[in-house]
Amino acid sequence: MKQLTLIRHAKSSWKIEGLDDTWRPLNRRGYAQLGQMAPHVPDARLWLVSPAVRAYTTALALRTLRGDDLSQLQLEAGMLSAPGGYLLELVRQQHAASLLLVGHNPGLDELADYLLPEPISSLAAGAVLQLRLAIGQWSDCVPGCAEMIARFDPA
Repeated sequence: MKQLTLIRHAKSSWKIEGLDDTWRPLNRRGYAQLGQMAPHVPDARLWLVSPAVRAYTTALALRTLRGDDLSQLQLEAGMLSAPGGYLLELVRQQHAASLLLVGHNPGLDELADYLLPEPISSLAAGAVLQLRLAIGQWSDCVPGCAEMIARFDPA
């Protein structure tokens, strides 16, 4: 059995006109969401994180709020605009017992829909989705191999 958690970054700001998408920060609501999200984030051996400021800020803040060591964060350059198929291949290459992804839609939705037997409604900014996969190795991921353990959508 493997555990996979998908986290969509907290709410981001669009106030700075012309700012490259990679550099968009969290907005006030996004920072408020972090405290709501933290209790719903399970322990995970490895956190794969998009290098976008909003995703990396979300990951750093959640680990800090939980009192976790920051050394288990790994930036993955391709996660910024990655479709679900890219994320699936990234997951299949891992060896940790439990894995957590902090990234973006639509890729996270696509990955969840591939792994779960039934499609989910779209993950809102700040959502946390915990999955249990009936597999021995990450490379064994196939359609429908997961079950939802828990889902948190911030208010």
